Amino acid sequence: MPVPGSRSSTSTSEEDRILTMANDACRKLSLSRRINPRIIVWSKSVYSDECDLTAGFRRTGLVLPESLRGKLNGVEWEPIIFAKLVGFADGRRFLRMLYRLAFILLAIAGIGFLVNVLLGPPWAILAIPVAIFLIFLMLRDASKWLKRESLILDGKTARILGNEVFLSVLRKIDGMRLPDVEQLNKRRGFTARVVMSARPSLDERIRYLERPLRDPND
Repeated sequence: MPVPGSRSSTSTSEEDRILTMANDACRKLSLSRRINPRIIVWSKSVYSDECDLTAGFRRTGLVLPESLRGKLNGVEWEPIIFAKLVGFADGRRFLRMLYRLAFILLAIAGIGFLVNVLLGPPWAILAIPVAIFLIFLMLRDASKWLKRESLILDGKTARILGNEVFLSVLRKIDGMRLPDVEQLNKRRGFTARVVMSARPSLDERIRYLERPLRDPND
């Protein structure tokens, strides 16, 4: 699904440098056949510590957060873009994520079916609170797993570019005290606490990379 945003009518030299760097990253990660950034889209719907790609079979649009426009130089964009691309490069991890989400959906459907078959419609209504509780436990477990997977991908990015390089950019963004970053850091509101529970906050990403020892096989 396309990400809403503003496309720059004319590419500035800074945007050209960002696009060149993004394409170099795609080549390093062997993604050039699937991802070939040609245009930058500045969007308010992207979190300030990440980037995205426009939808399509061959992705040609690099979506950057409007909140960071003019605040990072070309070099500082590299870790943010690499962190996104590393997820595309790790196909096995992506498949595991799909399998896990598919299992949760099937389990939810299975619980509803078994309750209805074993207890019948009248008693099935009484079992709804138990079913909801079990679903909550599964979703909470999946949320923790997805957050851990995101942090592991950050670790991969840090090993490619250098831990301090990545950390310096994340710390710079954290120091800007941007509203969306602060909301997620403090888990304020329903969206930050529940809807985005599977997404690590910027504070969590920084703490993960600051750990003295990380498993190189993550």
